[in-house]
Amino acid sequence: MGLKKRPTKRRPNKPKQCNSKTKKSTSKVLNKNPKPVSVTRTSIPVRSYEHCHDRFLTYSEIRDFLQKMTTNYPEKIKVVIVGHSSEGKPIYLAKISELSTEEPKMATLVEAGSDGTDWMAVSSALYLISFLTKNNSYTKIMDYLILPCSNPDAYHYSISNCKSAKASITMSLSNNFPLTLGLNDVTSQRTEGVLLGIKKWKENFKFGSPETLALIKTITAHQFSVKLFISLQEEGEKIVYPFGFCKENVVDYEELKAVAKSGQTAVKCRCLQIGSVINLCGLTYGTVIDFLRTNQRAVKFTYILHLRVKKKKPESRNIISCGNDVLNCVRAMARNVFMHYKKFEDNKRCTS
Repeated sequence: MGLKKRPTKRRPNKPKQCNSKTKKSTSKVLNKNPKPVSVTRTSIPVRSYEHCHDRFLTYSEIRDFLQKMTTNYPEKIKVVIVGHSSEGKPIYLAKISELSTEEPKMATLVEAGSDGTDWMAVSSALYLISFLTKNNSYTKIMDYLILPCSNPDAYHYSISNCKSAKASITMSLSNNFPLTLGLNDVTSQRTEGVLLGIKKWKENFKFGSPETLALIKTITAHQFSVKLFISLQEEGEKIVYPFGFCKENVVDYEELKAVAKSGQTAVKCRCLQIGSVINLCGLTYGTVIDFLRTNQRAVKFTYILHLRVKKKKPESRNIISCGNDVLNCVRAMARNVFMHYKKFEDNKRCTS
């Protein structure tokens, strides 16, 4: 006879007991309210590809780009020739507006490339033209007049790496505007500094420069519609307003500062300084914004927007980011200038 196996009794599985430390840590995790998640919204402009987005264009390519814009968007942009350079190159002005509207509108005038080595300034102006032409919502309150390259000869020699530029070609016309002395108080300035500044201006001044005359002609022709003037240059990262030849503030100093502050706030990735030319750039004679304040008083809000520190050669990979910063800055300043004049007109209607 075989031996019978006794049936083995299975013990029920006992739940694992957690120690007191584990219980406390678990209860803390379960009972602890989750921290609120902060979400930051960033707006990236929608754009279609253009050659000026990833490389610095030659002057002939700039001409082709402007021609392409007028062909593809004839109802939005017009390009006119406002003058010719010393070597006969045409100087173009792009007029961007809603041509269907018959009512006269205020305008913003943007100039770039007065210094032939300011490649990034020229590319940012082309970025402005491209974006404003393709987006209808940004020209509802203001028209835009853009001179993408006001010194074409110097830009051509610079971008082509040509070392045989003619002696008559001036690489920088940024401070090539007439002076008017005696209108402001200069008693607080040292005589030696004033004489040195005037001597420096005099040695670099090119009287009758066709490029400078073309810009003056453009401003004069639109002086009653242009309410905001911005010159794009490259000498640090700052927004400057008059004056450069004296420490005396302009009459509407607070208003100019407020508009500059709006542009500073709109640019998130750059620490832009704001102030007068003499405070941020030192004693300077012959700037375009000083000329406008002393000779073209109809244009009240005049600025120079310096894009970058000009120590290294500009990199094409920064064209889009720099162009977007310029776009945001110009848009914010234009909006504030529009609101300033709108408020002024409303107050005028109420009092009449």
